[in-house]
Amino acid sequence: MFISRNQLVGLLSVVTTAACASPLYSQAPAPTFESSVLPVLRANCTTCHGAIKEGGLDLRTAASMLKGGSRGPAVVAGKPDTSLVLTRILDGSMPPGGKRPAKRDTDVLKAWIIAGAKDTAASGSSRHWAFVAPKRPKLPGVKAKGWAQNPVDAFILAKLEAARISPPPAANRRTLLRRLSLDLVGLPPTTKEQAEFEADKRPNAYQLKVDELLTRPQYGERWGRHWLDVVRYAETNGYERDGTKPSAWRYRDYVIKAFNADKPFDRFIHEQISGDELPGSNAETQIAGTFLRLGSWDDEPAEPMLDRYDQLDDVLGTTTAAFVAQTIRCARCHDHKLEPFSQKDYYQLLSVFDPLKRPQNDRTDLDRLVGTAAELKAYQAAYEQVARQVEPMRKSLETLLAPLAKKLAESGKSTLPKEALAAIQVPDDKRNPAQKALVKEHRSKLQSECATVASAVAAAEMTRLQAEIDRIDSSRPPEPPRAYIWHEPKAEPPKTAILQRGDPTRKGPEVSTAVPAVLETSSIGDPRPTESTTGRRLWLANWLTSAKNPLTARVM
Repeated sequence: MFISRNQLVGLLSVVTTAACASPLYSQAPAPTFESSVLPVLRANCTTCHGAIKEGGLDLRTAASMLKGGSRGPAVVAGKPDTSLVLTRILDGSMPPGGKRPAKRDTDVLKAWIIAGAKDTAASGSSRHWAFVAPKRPKLPGVKAKGWAQNPVDAFILAKLEAARISPPPAANRRTLLRRLSLDLVGLPPTTKEQAEFEADKRPNAYQLKVDELLTRPQYGERWGRHWLDVVRYAETNGYERDGTKPSAWRYRDYVIKAFNADKPFDRFIHEQISGDELPGSNAETQIAGTFLRLGSWDDEPAEPMLDRYDQLDDVLGTTTAAFVAQTIRCARCHDHKLEPFSQKDYYQLLSVFDPLKRPQNDRTDLDRLVGTAAELKAYQAAYEQVARQVEPMRKSLETLLAPLAKKLAESGKSTLPKEALAAIQVPDDKRNPAQKALVKEHRSKLQSECATVASAVAAAEMTRLQAEIDRIDSSRPPEPPRAYIWHEPKAEPPKTAILQRGDPTRKGPEVSTAVPAVLETSSIGDPRPTESTTGRRLWLANWLTSAKNPLTARVM
């Protein structure tokens, strides 16, 4: 599915018009519950027969209608004349107040009952038009042969002519440029640009201007904003302390760069879901994986196990909404009432993300170094070598500092916090995290103040040791970039079970990794582990970008 911007425009034209012209529409299929019947019931009935359940009757689902209330079933499949919900509406007794639904609404309800009063969610039919691969439709015949400039125009013109509406005149060049500029880069054209475009008489002047605007960095900034909204981009965690997501800004820059570089959409998907599992994985593809971790995070959850599944639910829900526009999160606790997804479907898909672990140190959210395996290995080796060389000198320096810090504390003349002076007096291997942080934060000032109470020999030795430490530290290679990403600690997958009512303390049957049955258009095989991960996210990305999956292109 490698597609450029221009190809994408063409593809979306085909997808849009194919959906509208599909034979599934022209054959007038039976009304579906959620799209046709439920709106009628919501407008007229569910105020009393919804959450309130007056008379014990709930009209919000097909199943509850078949079950009925105190007077029996509200619907009898195939029998409109004995279905109370329809007969009470037709005889005027419902809804109360005398306002009767329009005839077209009662006809929809009657047609649905005659067709079997089926709940789409229960049927799980994959013949819904969105799950059927689109086919290029035949262009409609039109009278104004020269008006259409592309296939989409032909469908628009056919509808206009059928309604006896003349197409509007072409926009003048000044208006056209303004629309184009605002659309692509979010900025109006300058006066100079307007004058140049109006004076450009070349037959392909418009196409050249499109190409020129697409090369501007503002294109990625404008259109990247829309994607960042879709994936719930934020640079803080929410909740009380609203801590910063370290290095999350790199993902923002990745998205802008991806739009400006015309990155193929299938590659865009692969990198965000499985950037660390791709062949040739590098810093860029791993930064893209920030997509999975952008949700809110509670650094002190009351129920850590429940919070863990809340985080995974956020990842799953965002992924399915962004790429296939399916609201599968409702199936976390029970089979979906309105969509063709079971609770088993939910947990089979959740198992894709179950191996992910969140880098954190207690209540501190952490980022990770990213790069190729060779780059990270080389940096780690160099880092350890420098640490081995510096460690003896650091210990010698701290041996000198400890009694001087004590002397400072006793003098009462130090401007440093008492806790910092106390921390430096504790041996490094016995300091707690808070003490280590204090020493790190105040080391420079600490050494400066200690030098004022040191002997000339001690002060000189402190200066020598610090200079040697600085010299060795300067030989350290530059640190690789860091990214706000999850990680998989091992290739062995964990076991994922259905949680009864979504409760992590009530585990049910274990499930294997699979996409929901209604979405599986062909066999996609099983995930294959990589050298260091389960390979499940790469498996999911492969399915999302498969040519046999009609949803991803439609949703884009």
